[in-house]
Amino acid sequence: MRLRMFLAVALLLGAGCAVVEPGEGAAEAPCNEWIPFDHPKLVELLRLIDVGDHFETPPLEIRKDDNYAGTPADVEPFSGTRPFNEFFLKQMEYTGPGRAEPEPESLESVKIGFIGPIMSTVSVATGGKSHEEALGIPMLQGARLALEQWNERGGYLKRKIPFELVVSNDNGLWGASGNEIIKQNYRDKVWAILGTIDGANSHIAIRVALKCEVVMMNTGDTDPTFIETNIPWVMRNIGDDRQQSYLLIDYAYRKLGYEKIGIIRASNRYGRFGVREIRDSARRLQKPVPVEMAYMVGQEDFELELSRLRDAGVDAIVHWGNAVEGALILNQMRAMGMRQPYLACDRCAHPDFVAIAGANAEGHSA
Repeated sequence: MRLRMFLAVALLLGAGCAVVEPGEGAAEAPCNEWIPFDHPKLVELLRLIDVGDHFETPPLEIRKDDNYAGTPADVEPFSGTRPFNEFFLKQMEYTGPGRAEPEPESLESVKIGFIGPIMSTVSVATGGKSHEEALGIPMLQGARLALEQWNERGGYLKRKIPFELVVSNDNGLWGASGNEIIKQNYRDKVWAILGTIDGANSHIAIRVALKCEVVMMNTGDTDPTFIETNIPWVMRNIGDDRQQSYLLIDYAYRKLGYEKIGIIRASNRYGRFGVREIRDSARRLQKPVPVEMAYMVGQEDFELELSRLRDAGVDAIVHWGNAVEGALILNQMRAMGMRQPYLACDRCAHPDFVAIAGANAEGHSA
């Protein structure tokens, strides 16, 4: 029952925007409005899900893409040769059991789990002090706001009871992340879980969620391999690093006409996985990246890395890492007389970046 309910809600209400049919004569509704309960598309979807036996496959249309992740033709792998088979083009469909599972009889609230980096921790296993709280805390604030808004609309309408958020900290340790999922599922009895941000921890978390059969909506991990695990009750509502890379490649090479792009990135999974498509796409466009420099998370002096980029004569610099390091790098670039355009990942679209970079942030693209 909980799989059915949350899959429908995630598909239709995750965007948080009202649906306006073309030709109705009304201006497009702002994105802070909700899909109305009596909207024809919502009513029809619920009818299709509820029709027939619990073990019968609902007659829902399955989406199929022409190419993977909207990859531009000139940066696709295999030099334009069509491979024998391409994976992940067809929308995943789950036809197994779960819809017939009854709801608990005694229920005062519907619990939604949250797991994210919200408390600072220090561990040898994670390389020292944690560094993602600046992302995790706003994610928690957004989750709380969403539940408050939904409860104002009546909470879980079928039972007239509120939603309740169960919060856990993601401390960066793989085993700990899995333990939190287990506790939320079996002890707290959550119906679904929101989180997390770190790519490695998210992979561990969703594998535990697979065994627990609990819905997990990811709101912060941009690792391109996250969805490739083929877990039916795992979803993501943001673009991944691959899609960000394609946009940056299009902007830098096609629109601005740069010939040589250098890369500076964090020396962790996020930085390493994040720039793969930029590096590969540049090579396929016959404009390979001449130099890629990695730095330690928490580093404050980047003279060595920036000197190598300057000596390579790059036209622009792409940064893949957190906002604090991104701003420090930009400031040091300008202090060294480097005037190259600065392009960065979405983590640099953060108040910390603007606060540290100050006037240097003007003209920066993320």
